[in-house]
Amino acid sequence: MDAYLEDLQTRTRLSSILRQVGARLRGAMPSEQARQEPGILQNLAGWLRWHSPFGNSIQRQFGERVSHVDRLIASGNIDAALKLALRLGAQKAGAKPPSRFPAQLPRARATLDFDVAPTLHSAPILGDGTFYHVRQRYLELARRLEKEGDWRRAAYIHSQLLADNREAVLVLERGEQYAEAAKLALGARLQPALTIRMLFKDGQRDAALALARRTGCFEQLAEDSRGKDATYHAYVVKAWTDMLVSTGQILRALQVTDALAREAGTGEALLPVRQRWLAAAVAAEEPTELGGELLARALFAASWRDEGIDIRMLDTFPFIPVSSDGGPFAKALASLQHLARGEAEDAAERLIALIADFMRIGAPDAIEQKSFWRGAAPRLIEPLARSIFEHASARLKPADLKSLQALLRIAGLPVLAADVMKLTKLHQAISAPALSWRVPPPSVIRPAIRSACLLATGTMLIWRESDVLELLDRYGASLWRQSVSGIVGLVPIGASPNVILIQRQPDGSALLTRLASHRRTLHPIGSVALAAHHDVTSESQWLVQIGGEIGAIDLVKMCAPAPQIEFLWSCALTDRLQARGFAHQAGGCSWITQDMSAERFGITEIWTFRPSGELVASLCLPGSSSGDESGPHATEWFWDSNAERGRLGSVDSGRWMRVVPWSEDGEDQARALASARRKAGLEVRYDVQPCDFARSFVRIAKAQPGEADGPSQIDILAPCSGKPLITLVQDDGAPLTCLFRAADSDSGSARANSTQRASTLLFGDEAGRLFIVRPHERRVSVI
Repeated sequence: MDAYLEDLQTRTRLSSILRQVGARLRGAMPSEQARQEPGILQNLAGWLRWHSPFGNSIQRQFGERVSHVDRLIASGNIDAALKLALRLGAQKAGAKPPSRFPAQLPRARATLDFDVAPTLHSAPILGDGTFYHVRQRYLELARRLEKEGDWRRAAYIHSQLLADNREAVLVLERGEQYAEAAKLALGARLQPALTIRMLFKDGQRDAALALARRTGCFEQLAEDSRGKDATYHAYVVKAWTDMLVSTGQILRALQVTDALAREAGTGEALLPVRQRWLAAAVAAEEPTELGGELLARALFAASWRDEGIDIRMLDTFPFIPVSSDGGPFAKALASLQHLARGEAEDAAERLIALIADFMRIGAPDAIEQKSFWRGAAPRLIEPLARSIFEHASARLKPADLKSLQALLRIAGLPVLAADVMKLTKLHQAISAPALSWRVPPPSVIRPAIRSACLLATGTMLIWRESDVLELLDRYGASLWRQSVSGIVGLVPIGASPNVILIQRQPDGSALLTRLASHRRTLHPIGSVALAAHHDVTSESQWLVQIGGEIGAIDLVKMCAPAPQIEFLWSCALTDRLQARGFAHQAGGCSWITQDMSAERFGITEIWTFRPSGELVASLCLPGSSSGDESGPHATEWFWDSNAERGRLGSVDSGRWMRVVPWSEDGEDQARALASARRKAGLEVRYDVQPCDFARSFVRIAKAQPGEADGPSQIDILAPCSGKPLITLVQDDGAPLTCLFRAADSDSGSARANSTQRASTLLFGDEAGRLFIVRPHERRVSVI
């Protein structure tokens, strides 16, 4: 508030106004911040009002109003005081500012109802410290009323006089006036986590669940409620896991309930539920190919005495006779032995990763893990450690050895842990693989792969132009195939084994089908006018454009036995806008549009639907401050978290765009550039690579003009980074096509930090080969 008043005082000085006039006469382009401030005429009018006899009269009236309100408060006539009190507080962020210079006193309020309508008011100009006196008087009155139990009037002061609706809701919560608090939180569009808590406490559980699913804020709700209200926390976790299980994201449900499973009492109640989830998650994986985390969970949670395995048989590990077709425990043990014997193609990498999985998930005090750590742990982990040294010693890093040493200590193997500590001082890992990888020429020609995706289970789904849909294991071996025509997209559903198949129909509509890859079954969903879609989903939402609406499809209803295509939320889109990309950003669900109308030809905008329900628009303007560009000239842009900080970079050139809040001046500038672009006949269509979920982006440097058979180079970069993680060099032929960029397995939620390690990518070529690129390992596999 100090900065607000100081800025107001500075702008109303005559010298500041004259400088503003001079800048406009010179044709200087004002900054984005200046564009949102009052113009020259407003500032000049304000100066005249407050430096003239007329202005003196207004100031005197404001002073008298303040004194009158003070007297009413002192006399105990609180209602009358609140109706006459002047409203203070900062303006709404991003809103067009009102006149800062009131010409008359505001009228008295008729009632003391909460008014959260987005109306703008003129802040009173109170000199000689009066502003701070009034604000302090309001705060003291609110605290006094709260102590007296007058929660509503105390909340009214925070909301209506101090423009602090969040504090008003918290005051009502302390007074257990949950219905009023929920109504105010909804009307003021506060953070959904706060609104959902109020709805729950008021008994409106269906409304709370609906809002949680619409905003996708289960993770924030769980963190906010952890260790506070046990009943509310249990409700949040159950609602979250119900949603995850219904969409097949069972491993994520296990992760969500880990903390509760380690608590006394709660862990015992959760044990049978988690055992069912674990069995279902293991059943969805291929035999002997369990992922490291699922493998560790199955071993930890097994009741070793009830599994028909005598602990003494572990002395023969990794050659224990066990069938991979058995239950979760048998399947996990078979997978672990398959790795320990070095029979898997990537056994070294997976064994090293398993150390981290054991350390991260292991909890010797957890009820469901006690059987493992008290009996089987030393007999199993010791031979496993020896297998790691046998098959992966060259790839071990000092950090891996330290983790292995800690694991051995937890398992009660101090002697072997001491030996590992000695090896840490002597061990030298092999050097990192080369940054550059050369694409070998094809030896066989097959139908090209036009669509592909990587599932959380490690399996891959591909569709060839010969109309063959094929499921591959992590090494490329065929698991299942079926003839399916017209595939234009394969979208994996969160961390589940389910995939959405998108088939283009003759009438232009899209037929949606869900493939349950673990069961090899197809489930029709329905036909829609799908104009654009995101290539990945969050835990609960799939961002799409259907006809003239952009919004989020409810994955729970889409994956139901009787599937429905229903929006959790949606926004109308005019015919002149075309969606170019979608992303789940920290600030909310976003999409990029391009205007194709004559007057706004090529204008690019980013739209963000905030969790609070607010739709925010931003303009993408050329990065050059000279303003003489008619771009964008780039054909592809990468969309990472830098866009939220005001910058959108190009993939195939050094250009960039400024991302600024929409304003009238910005719109004028964009229209001028659109006109120049249209007159020059420039191509404006481009592609966007969203980097949500910490996904890498791809930069392809094609052969120069006239060098059709020349070499091409493909750089794979981490989001918010300018240095390649790995480079693919192709000597001749058409460049590889990026088919899919997987979400980072370490990123966890939709709001993942973009600095996490790069994710796996799938490429294809015209010879029908599939390239699996793991940038963090600098490894490429060709199938």
